[in-house]
Amino acid sequence: MSQGDFLPVVQLTSVFPQGAQAGTTAEIKLFGEHLEGPGRLHFMQKGFDCTPLLDAKGKPVPNTVAIRVAKETPPGVYDLRLQGIF
Repeated sequence: MSQGDFLPVVQLTSVFPQGAQAGTTAEIKLFGEHLEGPGRLHFMQKGFDCTPLLDAKGKPVPNTVAIRVAKETPPGVYDLRLQGIF
C-alpha cells in the first residue's frame, strides 16, 4: 500500500443555496465528506470567483465560501469541483 491509500478524499455532496444571481456575491455552505482544511473551488465556466468567508476575528468560517457571479454570466447550471488539501 502507498501513503496515498490512507489520505482522505474530498466528497462534495451538495451546496446551499444552489444558485445566485448574476452580478451578486452569495454566501455558500458546502456539504460532504473530508472538507476540513483549506480547499479550492474550481468552476467549469468563467464568470465565478470564490473567496473564503471570514468571521469577525478574521478566521475562515468552516465549509462556507463567498462566490461572486460576474454580471455578464448567463443563467444556467454550472459545475464546480472542490480540491482538497491532499
